[in-house]
Parts: sequence; C-alpha cells; structure tokens
Amino acid sequence: MSYYYLNLRSKLITGILLVSLTVGLSFPEFAGTQPVGKNATVGSYNTNLLLGVWERSDGGYVLELKDFRKNGTLTAVYYNPKSINVSRSQWQQGSDAVYILLELRDVNYPGSTYTLRYDAGTDRLVGKYFQAMDKIIYDIEFLRKK
Repeated sequence: MSYYYLNLRSKLITGILLVSLTVGLSFPEFAGTQPVGKNATVGSYNTNLLLGVWERSDGGYVLELKDFRKNGTLTAVYYNPKSINVSRSQWQQGSDAVYILLELRDVNYPGSTYTLRYDAGTDRLVGKYFQAMDKIIYDIEFLRKK
C-alpha cells in the first residue's frame, strides 16, 4: 500500500472514532441549575461518590470534580501539572453508571476531551482521552487520590 493510502485510511479511522465519541456522548439539557446538595442522589447514583481529586494511573494528570448540578453541568479542574482550562464539563446518568465529558482548551490542548464512566465496583473513572494535537485516542483511568 502506498503512503498516501495509509495516511488517508488513518485520517478516516480517526474521523469515524471522533464522530462515534461525539454522537455517543450527547448530553441532554436537564431542567434547573441548582447544585446537587450534600449526600444527594441523582436517580440511583450518589454524585458525592464522584467528588474529589482523581489522578490518572499513568501519572501526573490530576482531575478535581466539584459541584454536580441538576442541569448536567459540573465544575472540573484539571492539572498537568499546572492548571489547564476546562472549557466544557458535563455529566449524565446512564442506565448503568454516571458519565462525564470534559473538554480542554488551552495551550497544547485545542479541544482535547475526556469521556469517562464512574465504575462504582472499583471506585475508578475509566474511559477515553482524545489528544487533539496528535489526534490520538487513549484508554485511560483515574484513581481516587488519597
């Protein structure tokens, strides 16, 4: 196969993955904008289980989750090791877990995204990281920082 064909194929696969991630994680708007109260449950999930500081298992990347709101937004702070602007942070309750979408827009972060699912059985955030600079998707996990 020629280099041109392989390069085109790689771009096509990356595009399909991005569309799949975007379509698969559409977050509907919920009514209300009040933060979820202390020890509140949303559906069958206690969002307080997600509050706190999380560190990526491959080291150095830290995520702090705060203020889950009923309208599907939350406050998230991301460090690598300095603070990186989180331009969008949303959550949604699925039938099996709570899902989180984070978009990073800063120097060297031109729209990189995390799509995460809270695994209550192992107390981890697991999912995908789309590194926008190189257009690569990584399987990642965040562990609760003690």
